[in-house]
This record gives sequence, structure tokens and C-alpha cells, in this order.
Amino acid sequence: MRNLTFKFDLFFISIAFFDKHRDKLLNTIVVPKEDFKKNSSLSNVIHNSQHQTWALSYDYVIVAEPGWYESLNDELRNAIKVEMIQSGYEMIHDNHLVTSNYWRRLSNEVQQAFIHQFDDDLSDTKVDAFQQFPHLVKLHNKLPNEHGSNCLSATIYAITKQRYILNHWMHQATFLFYLDRLGYQQVEDSFQSGDVICFYHEDSLTHASYALDDTYIFNKQGQTFWEPWTIERFSTIYGNRDEKEVRVFRRFL
Repeated sequence: MRNLTFKFDLFFISIAFFDKHRDKLLNTIVVPKEDFKKNSSLSNVIHNSQHQTWALSYDYVIVAEPGWYESLNDELRNAIKVEMIQSGYEMIHDNHLVTSNYWRRLSNEVQQAFIHQFDDDLSDTKVDAFQQFPHLVKLHNKLPNEHGSNCLSATIYAITKQRYILNHWMHQATFLFYLDRLGYQQVEDSFQSGDVICFYHEDSLTHASYALDDTYIFNKQGQTFWEPWTIERFSTIYGNRDEKEVRVFRRFL
């Protein structure tokens, strides 16, 4: 079952907010953005996915023990909530910031309803024509239980059928190295069944999918548990992404 994960609370703030309230923040950790991004205990696949940090505008991160936020006076607590909303933060329930203490007070039913509201739309693809790919058909429109599984691990899973790969957060170099090990080479051709379609932005690999035929692909849009694995038309995925350069890789071993 999907759930939010808390060891501590994170609050994303601007320089202006910090300067205004610095004297009230002396008893907790405040981490500059660049240090936050380099700290694996703070900026990891779970925290980044849960807070969707790539969509936030911030300069510092308050790292606070559970209960710290609730212990603040009403004025500062409300100021932090407003600051978080202005940063683009969406973990708000019933006009409350979702902190570790607040989350634990919610019933399981309310928790699951809150999580579900962030889910991507499911695909309307009929998968009867793809029974030759049973390991992909059974994942169609399924949501992961944990953050981490991304488009690259989904693509390698489609090729290898190795389930343990599916739930890994795979990086670009590892992915391209794996393709090379499997005997994939780039071709100047339209994609066909078994090909890997790679999306590029400014010569950097940003997304990948596995071709089931010359129209449909197996795809996962991102690394969060709000994004399902789907079998979808390539044209739909392509039209919903910013990258317009694609490269086709084909297996020759």
C-alpha cells in the first residue's frame, strides 16, 4: 500500500523568508539549497519524489524534527505554510501542511484518498492485442507502492523481464551501459517491436520507453508512485513531453 514517508519534516523557504525570520529559526537546521541537493540523507529519491522538489522554488530547506512545526506560535506556523504554498508546495490537506505529526493523525482511508488525488490519469489503451508481452500487460495502469521506479528501469525491465530491476531508480549512464551490454545500437529508422526509444533534451537523455510495435510503447512518465506503468500510443507520450528529439535503439545480439 502506498504511503507517505517521514523521518523528519522539510520546509522549503526563500532568502527573504529566512532573513525575516532568522532569529526564530536558530533551534533547527537550515540547509542552503545546494547543500540540500548534495546531501543523500535529505535529497534522495523518496524525499524528492514525495515533496516533488523539482517543481519548487526555494533557497533554503528547514530540516525539523517531528512536532517542531506544531510547537510554533500561530503566526510563524501560518507564515511557513504560506511560504510553502508560494514555493509551489502541494502537500496541503484541509488547509494544513502535511507534516509527519499531521499525517499520523489521519485515518488510513483519508491518507489513501489524499495520495490518490495526485495520481496521473490512467491510460484507456485496450491491451488485448499485446498478450505476447504478459509481463507488461499485467503492469498496465498499475501504480508502484514506492517511489523510485522510473522510465529507465521500466524500459530495462521490459527487455529483461527481471522484476527486481523494475523498482530501481536508474540513472542515465547505467541505463545506456545496460543497453550496450544487451547489444542495442542506435539506428536511423522508425521504431518497431523490441526497440528502445530515447528522448533527449540538449543532447542529454531525459526519458525512455520500450516499443511493443510501431505505434504502442511501454512507458512510465517519472519516478514517483503517482505515475503508473502504461501501454500507450507513442504519439500520446510524445505530445505530452517537452523533448522533441528522439533516438531509436535496436538490439543486434
